[in-house]
Amino acid sequence: MRFDLYELRPEVKPICQSVSLSDLLDALERMREQALAWVCHEGCPAKPDSIDGDDGYDVLFQGVERTKAAFTRLPFYALQDWFLFTPRSEQGISWRINPRHCRIRIRALRRLQGFDRGYQSMLARLMDYGFRLLRAGGRIAFRSGWVSCPEVDLNGKIPIEDEIYFIKKFYGKLYALYGLWHYHENHRVSWRDGWRHFREYFRRSPSSRLQESLSGSLDLSSGSFTPLPYDVVIPTLNRPETLKKAVDSILKQNPPPQKIIIVDQSDAPIRKKIRSMMEREPRIQLIELSVRGQSTARNAGIEASDAEWVLLFDDDGEAWTGMMQAHQRCVQAYRVPVSTGLSLAPWKTKEDIPKNLRFPQAANVLDTGNCFVRRECILEVGGFDRNFDCGSGADNDLGFRLYRRGYEIILNPYAIRTHAKEPRGGLREHGAWWREKVEGSNVFPARTQLYTLKKYFPRRYWNPLILSYYFKAKRRLSYFELVRLWIRFPRYYPRATRLIHDLETPPSHEGWIPEEDAK
Repeated sequence: MRFDLYELRPEVKPICQSVSLSDLLDALERMREQALAWVCHEGCPAKPDSIDGDDGYDVLFQGVERTKAAFTRLPFYALQDWFLFTPRSEQGISWRINPRHCRIRIRALRRLQGFDRGYQSMLARLMDYGFRLLRAGGRIAFRSGWVSCPEVDLNGKIPIEDEIYFIKKFYGKLYALYGLWHYHENHRVSWRDGWRHFREYFRRSPSSRLQESLSGSLDLSSGSFTPLPYDVVIPTLNRPETLKKAVDSILKQNPPPQKIIIVDQSDAPIRKKIRSMMEREPRIQLIELSVRGQSTARNAGIEASDAEWVLLFDDDGEAWTGMMQAHQRCVQAYRVPVSTGLSLAPWKTKEDIPKNLRFPQAANVLDTGNCFVRRECILEVGGFDRNFDCGSGADNDLGFRLYRRGYEIILNPYAIRTHAKEPRGGLREHGAWWREKVEGSNVFPARTQLYTLKKYFPRRYWNPLILSYYFKAKRRLSYFELVRLWIRFPRYYPRATRLIHDLETPPSHEGWIPEEDAK
């Protein structure tokens, strides 16, 4: 395929025409920093002067149907990152740039030092830039039907060697080796191709590139904004003391909430205590449920709200001063429906925030203990999944579905709360702490994690992903807990592989992973 390249500002002018993708990338790197580039396939009837450039995106392109098969053979055996999946919508976030119709802001390309020439495929170089752009705080999105132009075939396949390079670069060597091993185990790969793949794994090392923030000038901790009316939803279970602190911290926010909806599932004596504590505040609406479950409680609170916006909060959190101002600045400055903040342990300060999280960026996590979201978006994706009532993963599942629907979620490092992670109450009543730590369970990973795998991944990925939890468990477990887990591996692993087949889930993986890899 051949491409045409135009500069859109200050006036529309052709840069080069009928060039290969390799020459196109070289030409983009040579353009001046202030330029806004428009790329289209040769002979495209769409006029470049009709392309709007004032939407704030660094890269905007049309459709992902021709590129969604890229980087899909190895990653899903080892990784569950949202960004690796393709949204099932007419618009959304995707780093798999389609060069058929694409608008690129050259300033961002220069800040990230151009394209990585370590890839064999030119398309892989372009997509690598899209992935780095997301991680550096840039904005990238696709729109179906953005320009009126007939479909042109584009080979979106990426060589296995480039997939190995990609995983090593962004996730680490062990993930690349793990994915490569299971890919060979599940596919009939000839010994010659197998030797070539593993030789490439040990031969090529990714280049180290500066991951610079592209949004340093956008400080969400200050600046003007229009106050948005909102409600707060807090589920609680046997935590009256921390609940009082959470409510007090919310009432001190500016702007304050219209009302705080507390969904109480506590034992009868504690429920009476909470009722007496909260009855003095007129802005508090107390809902008492006899059925326990985090998803059930949050759904009840969301349904009881009549505000356009809701803040999802926990009963063991305390909002920092300015948290709500940062959330509201974020959704207005970025024009997005979701702002998810940071949660810090009681002994941590801003200096403890990792450097790669100190600037606003597209999120691949959702913290429902500190999340400002448009209420209709939650209702549109079906609310919280009740299968997560007694285990961890409800927030990740909701975020997954919002991302899948095409909603842009911004990780907001200026909206901070303290998370006490109380040893009693809440999910601790069900034995849940982290994904890798569940008390009183006779299976690992937990049922909710197995449910997630079955809900979003085709069958061929289940066993490798179940096994991967054992290698990731060292993040949360002590040395003795980790040794005990591996001692129980011969009993836990067969149980998990049998249980995942018995769980009932909707066939949600359709459209996320290309059909040839989903079989």
